[in-house]
This record gives sequence, structure tokens and C-alpha cells, in this order.
Amino acid sequence: MQYNNIYNILTENVAKAKLRLASLANKGQPGESPHLASKKARKEDEETLERIMRQKQEYEALLRAHEHEQKAKNRNRQNE
Repeated sequence: MQYNNIYNILTENVAKAKLRLASLANKGQPGESPHLASKKARKEDEETLERIMRQKQEYEALLRAHEHEQKAKNRNRQNE
């Protein structure tokens, strides 16, 4: 279960990075004002930071859960 969550986080990250790189390749399209382009870039940067923070929190939660499971397993082994 935890590995599926990590896998989903990573695949989401890769997909979003591919979209972002594709949009970077398309920047500077004719008819697009520089001001509008910079607003879009700032919004994308904010969304990226929010996504990274959310993924960091999810990863830390998974890591804590994993550490808790390992401690429980070790306690069980010691009790046996």
C-alpha cells in the first residue's frame, strides 16, 4: 500500500514535469504578451511549489508510518 502511494506520487511528479517542459518549449508564441507570459509562469511556479510541498508532506507521512511499522515489528521480535 505504501509503495503504491510513493509510486503514485512519483508518477504524478513525472507527468506534471513533462507538461511543464512541454509548456516551456511552447513559450514565446506569437501574439502572447510578455506580461501575460510572466503571469502564467508565476502561477505555474506557485502551483509547482504547492504540489512539491503537498508531495513532501505525503512522503513524510508515509515515512513515519513505515518507521512506526518497523518499530512495531522489532518490538514483536523482541517480545518473542
